[in-house]
Amino acid sequence: MYSISCIDNPNVGTGIRLHPQIDSLLADLSHTFSIFDTNSIIYRWNKGEDVELNDDFLTVLRLSKTISAATGGAFDCTVQPLVQLWGFGKDGVRHTVGDDTLAETKQFVDFQLVDIQADSVLREDSRV
Repeated sequence: MYSISCIDNPNVGTGIRLHPQIDSLLADLSHTFSIFDTNSIIYRWNKGEDVELNDDFLTVLRLSKTISAATGGAFDCTVQPLVQLWGFGKDGVRHTVGDDTLAETKQFVDFQLVDIQADSVLREDSRV
């Protein structure tokens, strides 16, 4: 469910139905970025599958890399392994986190382990 408010434009005729276009846009975004949809691009990419990345995915990843660099790594979109480890992921399972487990998991959290090419993203290990 969503609600969108628009400012009326007198140069545009009345009766314009935006609902189908908005639904289509939201469906496209969900297909790209939903971590809960097992068919989404990001879900499949996070699982290490060979998946065709679209422009939205690449644009957000490039912007994420820029923000990561600007924040000295404080923002890092590769943080998912730690999110899962500490129980904040979609399964909500909390794990006992010892120093060894933390160190092992952190080796897969570093945006510099992701190399963005023109139309693809490379990583040495699918756990990143």
